[in-house]
Amino acid sequence: MEREQQGFTLVELLLVIVILAIVAVTAAPRFVDLGSEARTAKILQLEADLRAAAELASLQAMMPGMVLRDPSSGTLWLDMNRNGIIDSGGGIDQDNPRNNIGIDIKLIANSDGVLGPDNFEVAKLVNAGDDIIMEVGERHQAYLGFDRNGDGSVKDDNCRVYYSQPIGTRGAFVGSMTDGC
Repeated sequence: MEREQQGFTLVELLLVIVILAIVAVTAAPRFVDLGSEARTAKILQLEADLRAAAELASLQAMMPGMVLRDPSSGTLWLDMNRNGIIDSGGGIDQDNPRNNIGIDIKLIANSDGVLGPDNFEVAKLVNAGDDIIMEVGERHQAYLGFDRNGDGSVKDDNCRVYYSQPIGTRGAFVGSMTDGC
């Protein structure tokens, strides 16, 4: 007597599982881009941190004794450690803001006298992490973000935070672009 076949063999089941795994591995990344969500979240958090830090620096600059003037250049500095001495770290590196290691923050005053951090001092305001590139822009800007196209610059990528020091009649400005994350 012949028996009816009632199910799949183990080999058939394993073959289907392997095919489904291959499809999942190749197709899933196209539908789920968690890296983009993570980069967007990091940029938005960095924007909030930078906005809060710039506002705090502006408020501290209004406190008595917090602003020091360099007698030789007239440059204003925010005395972050309140020791009465300008701790600039030996100068300002406009090519790599991470090299501005002094604790005090160089200030810029706009035409209304509103003080804010200079654009190449922004790195001192936030802890961005090693995966974030910091780039000094034109005269007043700084950019912090991800280099999505691999050209070494974040200014041309839309996955960044933008900072502008006080100019004209406004204070510091912070904004972000995340449509390229």
